[in-house]
Amino acid sequence: MRYFTATKLICFTIGVLLGITLNYRTIKAQPVPMYRGSYDNTGVFEGPCPKLGKLKWKYQTDGWLVSAPVANKGVVYVGGADSYLYAINEENGELKWRFSVFGPIRESLSIHNEKLFYPVSPSVFLSVSLDMKRAPDFLVHRKYMEEKGFVLSKDPKSILIIDVLKQGVINWVYEFSNGEKSDSFTSPIVKDDRIYSGNGNHYFYSINAENGEKIWKLKTGNRISAPAAILGNTLYFGSLDRNLYAVDSQTGKTVWKYKAKGAILRAPALANNMVYFGDNRGFFYALNAKDGSLKWQYEANGAVKTTPALSDDMVYLGGDDYIMYGLNAHTGRLIWRFKLSDEIQTSPVICQNTIYFGSFDQNVYALEKTNGSLIWQFETKGRIKCQSAFISNGILFIGSNDKSLYAIR
Repeated sequence: MRYFTATKLICFTIGVLLGITLNYRTIKAQPVPMYRGSYDNTGVFEGPCPKLGKLKWKYQTDGWLVSAPVANKGVVYVGGADSYLYAINEENGELKWRFSVFGPIRESLSIHNEKLFYPVSPSVFLSVSLDMKRAPDFLVHRKYMEEKGFVLSKDPKSILIIDVLKQGVINWVYEFSNGEKSDSFTSPIVKDDRIYSGNGNHYFYSINAENGEKIWKLKTGNRISAPAAILGNTLYFGSLDRNLYAVDSQTGKTVWKYKAKGAILRAPALANNMVYFGDNRGFFYALNAKDGSLKWQYEANGAVKTTPALSDDMVYLGGDDYIMYGLNAHTGRLIWRFKLSDEIQTSPVICQNTIYFGSFDQNVYALEKTNGSLIWQFETKGRIKCQSAFISNGILFIGSNDKSLYAIR
């Protein structure tokens, strides 16, 4: 008997529907199409950079945009609180396709080997081919599934079916044990054909991206609410149990863990052979990546709710105290601070000499990274809670609670 409920991790692979030939502009270096554009989470994009702070286009959805957008080969992908995943032309803002899942989309997606990976529900991963002109249709189709031998949940929203399912598009199914069931998953990190993701029920997983087989799992002491960073064969991630974990990506064994003063809400970043992260009590840490020893810590005036950005011996972070900080990455010494009128929950990104981020005050900011001086600001019509921006071909993509995805040049 096969099971198909929301208590499974499911990877769908949709075959090629129609081939697409497109011409793309060349950029200096292509970011990895995932949260913050790289495995180290530093938020650095090579350029060209958004220089003017002017609107190129915006796309209106039907829900808040909290998940971080990802751009790849001329298309920007973003999920919304309206339960739709969107694929939008990077150059002109025209919709290529969208499809609905059952529940608000809060996490970023990852693209690996021309497949898009996303946790479309609390316990379901989706993988679709990028080589399609339209989205697959997701339908509740109880009769068909029952005929195929699936035992269905009584809740129709827990059933995800694709219109091309009859062509054998289910690639693999991973069924959770009762103790593993969760109400959330972090943005997936996909590297070397492995998916890495944590969940709300305290587990962190490594799963084979090709066949869905579990490679290992690790139990922590509380929820895991943000993705990992990767350096070599080591994963680094935080938990609400206040620990920053360093884990062997091949075996799932804990290499070391460091106890912070508060819960760790956002992903760490890696640079200078150090791990940088903050907690909800306002402390920011720099640890030796090899052994987890503390190099320095800095106390902000409020919870740190951003993944730090790092470039040229500087680290940048923001939080509940309305301040964007620029610190010396080696010593933790304050270099500058930029005061806003509301919270910062959008992790900063960097392009050449500029850092970019959004705020609850509805603005997107561009600051000079060496001294924190304002270069430009762009006003949206809603609070900006988007996890992180993404830069591609000189365009900054960021979502707002006014339900729009903005492309700023």
